[in-house]
Amino acid sequence: HTSRYYSVAEHSLLVAEILERDGGVRNAAVLLAGLMHDAHEAYIGDMASPMKWRLDELTAGAWSREEARVQRHVLHAFGLWPTFEDYHYTIKHADLKALATERRDLMPQGGPAWDVLDGIEPCSWLNLATRAHMRDTDWRQAFLDRFAELSYQTTEA
Repeated sequence: HTSRYYSVAEHSLLVAEILERDGGVRNAAVLLAGLMHDAHEAYIGDMASPMKWRLDELTAGAWSREEARVQRHVLHAFGLWPTFEDYHYTIKHADLKALATERRDLMPQGGPAWDVLDGIEPCSWLNLATRAHMRDTDWRQAFLDRFAELSYQTTEA
């Protein structure tokens, strides 16, 4: 429901960028875990956050439990689960900061507040509208390049 195409790849790159710029994270494994935090969506699909929240209300949290189960399996497959667990709150904060930035820059203004964003400020150093020139294939390649870079750094550490 964004004003322009916005992919999971672009979102994931933004989360890693926020971890690095705003969180001061220099550890390649943590950045890689941030980059891969939504990789499970390749298997179960993506859904708008407000719809996830509503679905959880209706199913007593069943969607979140299943999503967490698949996420755990995917992160295990990449050897990132221990790092993700250790830095879960740091990564989640970057994810919410990305969501706040996406809402500010790519969604219609107004509407009800999202409780999940209480106290979360969007990135002051970025307006996502300035990235509109990138196509889906560009974001895919940028994601793959960043994944390869961080993967290499984690094997060298």
